[in-house]
Amino acid sequence: MDHQSNNGDKSVAGAQAIERAVHLLRLIARFEVVGARLTDLVSLSGMKQPTVRRILRALIEAELVAQSQETKRYAIGPLPFELGLASPTVNHRLIARYRPMLDRLAQGSGDTIYLIMRSGFDSVCVARVEGSYPIKMLLLEVGGRRPLGVGAASQALLAAQPDDVVDVALKVNESELSYYEGLTATQLRREIEQTRRRGYSVNENALVPGVSAIGKVIPNPGGQPVAAVSISAISSRISGKRLPELVALLEREIRSLLE
Repeated sequence: MDHQSNNGDKSVAGAQAIERAVHLLRLIARFEVVGARLTDLVSLSGMKQPTVRRILRALIEAELVAQSQETKRYAIGPLPFELGLASPTVNHRLIARYRPMLDRLAQGSGDTIYLIMRSGFDSVCVARVEGSYPIKMLLLEVGGRRPLGVGAASQALLAAQPDDVVDVALKVNESELSYYEGLTATQLRREIEQTRRRGYSVNENALVPGVSAIGKVIPNPGGQPVAAVSISAISSRISGKRLPELVALLEREIRSLLE
């Protein structure tokens, strides 16, 4: 009995270690190429600093995480990319199908286009296309991860979810929202309601001063949200008469996917 109990304890401990490691990987991915500080990861994860350090050492050894020698910040290592190339579940076909639409949006608007997909209660940038306008809004790298609802496309994607999913997402991500210009769950809920009424999201100077974006969900033929797309630019380019023009461009291109 004691032997069985010990094995059970080890299994639980092993599963917990994996869950904690995956949680840290998701958090690190949110900081993209800038990298996460140890203090960020301790604060966001709720784990004690020695535990975070221990897990990070193991992740670095496995090449799942890399640490900058200059800044001491942590970023996603090379192994996840290598493994992703072999994954049959990555939506390569879906992204390839959307690519012509993204190119047309970039050409038609001249601005930066992002394609976002949901991953649990996060959103992930799976494609980015730059327009011809000389001032580029490159705020999110491909593979970059944010809490679901942060950013125009991500907000449109969350707004398209059922109310119970929205409630859980806001609860899960509440403590992390303040990292994004002091965003709160209450404020995000208001934005979601406005997005649902309009049919598209508008982020005016929300994450970076002087930068705005609009986003709209991409549904499947059955009406279920699959992804979301956004147009990001300096705020003067997403205002006044140009705003409804960009919305019409988004709606026209998304509608063409369903025809």
